Amino acid sequence: MTFDLLTTTEAAQSLGVKPSTVYAYVSRGLLSPIRRPGERASQFLAHEVESLRRGSPRPTTQGLVIDSAISLVEDGRYWYRGHDAVELASTGSFEDVADVLWDQQVPGGWDLDEGAVLTATLAWAGLPPNATMLQRIQAIVLSLAATDPL
Repeated sequence: MTFDLLTTTEAAQSLGVKPSTVYAYVSRGLLSPIRRPGERASQFLAHEVESLRRGSPRPTTQGLVIDSAISLVEDGRYWYRGHDAVELASTGSFEDVADVLWDQQVPGGWDLDEGAVLTATLAWAGLPPNATMLQRIQAIVLSLAATDPL
């Protein structure tokens, strides 16, 4: 299957706009840019450009819907195992949310491992000030994994 592609200039001419407006359409999700390996310039599907020119709405991507006992999206709200996710995040602790998601109640609550806290604190403190949050999380997880008896 082949598709006709238009350059940015061709798409702009077809739409009667400037090339900068074509990129504004891309940023708004009205057009999908296509880049070929080794090329810097974007191209556009001719049928998408034509659809936009006619004023036809772009077809929306349909997501996969799976029934789940864990989560539900209904009336613009998110639910986890029957609990309003926003309320749970606002009022519950991390452990409360984990209990709900795992459908478990930890007898006696969650035990705080002082050694793990120290390991995580030292891993955090040993990073440079400009470390990103992702880098910090990775360092902490790796250091905790190295000390985990499992």
